[in-house]
Amino acid sequence: MVNSIKKDIEPKKSSVKTNFKQDKKKDIKSTNSVSNNEVKSASNNQNNSSKINSQAKDITEEISKNDEQIITPDALNLMKEEAGKWKDSYLRGAAEFDNYKKRNRNELSQRLKFSVQPLAEGIIECVDELELAINHLETTNKATKGANNETLKGLVMLFNKILGVFKSHNIEIIDAKGKLFDPSMHEAMGVINTNDVPNDHVYEVFKRGYMLHERVIRPAIVQVTKAIED
Repeated sequence: MVNSIKKDIEPKKSSVKTNFKQDKKKDIKSTNSVSNNEVKSASNNQNNSSKINSQAKDITEEISKNDEQIITPDALNLMKEEAGKWKDSYLRGAAEFDNYKKRNRNELSQRLKFSVQPLAEGIIECVDELELAINHLETTNKATKGANNETLKGLVMLFNKILGVFKSHNIEIIDAKGKLFDPSMHEAMGVINTNDVPNDHVYEVFKRGYMLHERVIRPAIVQVTKAIED
């Protein structure tokens, strides 16, 4: 009887094993199928995303082109007018800056040109005193019969040397005697009635005048003539 039971069980075991193997294969196939479907779905999603990005780019470019096309003539004229205002403002600023640089250059040039004027004015006062000493020695020398000749010669040499230094720095003596009176270069300290010299001319120079370049740094102190009426 036991043998009979074994015979009945063995076919059933074989049947169960066969069914188990078949079910397992089905599960593997099903799993593989699901995995393949997921891969295909992800690939499709990526393709769809690329297409959407491409479409969005095309739409953006189209909108940009449309924006350019929508600029009206009035808006264009307004932009041109605004650009013209900025251009004019820039040109005015550039011109003002250029004038500013020119003024600065001229001012600096003038300062350098007349930088020696304060020193010259101080030395001129000393030269006046030196000239008075020379004139005094010339007068007394006649009375002493040349006793002060050497001193006089030394003072004259010093006077001429100073004038030479003046000339090297563009400081010149104003030539006034016998010239027509010019109030910009001469200062009248008296009038003399005479017909020996033309009317309104410099008859005598009391104190020399000096010029630095074209600027009068001290006018000549002079006596002016006035014609005698008949």
